[in-house]
Amino acid sequence: MKIFIYLIFLLTLNIKSAELKYDVYGYYDFLKFFKVSESRSYIVMNNDTVVLTNIGVTGKSNCTGVIEIENGNTAFSNIMCKYTEANGDTNFTQFTTDRGTAYTGVNSFVFVSGEGRWAELVGQKCIGAFSEITSFEENMKNATFEWKGKCELPNKTLERVKNYKKPQ
Repeated sequence: MKIFIYLIFLLTLNIKSAELKYDVYGYYDFLKFFKVSESRSYIVMNNDTVVLTNIGVTGKSNCTGVIEIENGNTAFSNIMCKYTEANGDTNFTQFTTDRGTAYTGVNSFVFVSGEGRWAELVGQKCIGAFSEITSFEENMKNATFEWKGKCELPNKTLERVKNYKKPQ
């Protein structure tokens, strides 16, 4: 009986959650690259992207931050992104790489501020993964990448975010 109740509880949780999904494509540059030692590098990076979502909201973003690489893997990262959707509303998200390198990895992010539909997501934690598509052209500029992200949200929250109408 306990197992049956637990199973119903788990199914109820799944019914009440929805996903906001992101498909992001863009260019990135390493603005500064310091080789601190044979095993450690410090990178200041910047990217510009096109952002698509599964709820029909599109926009662009610009991200800047630091990545610290130790023995080929990301030891630390702190990246801030400003997203501007097609209607002009913005949000800021802060990213950290959970595992990976400067070119591919898994990260987590949190909405730190937002306008319009995005205000409702402030504090929301989400996950994503990124991968380089093409390498730098020259001077550590114009490498391309893709990033996929998702946020687990209650159904009602996702519906409000999806159906938001900007006041005129």
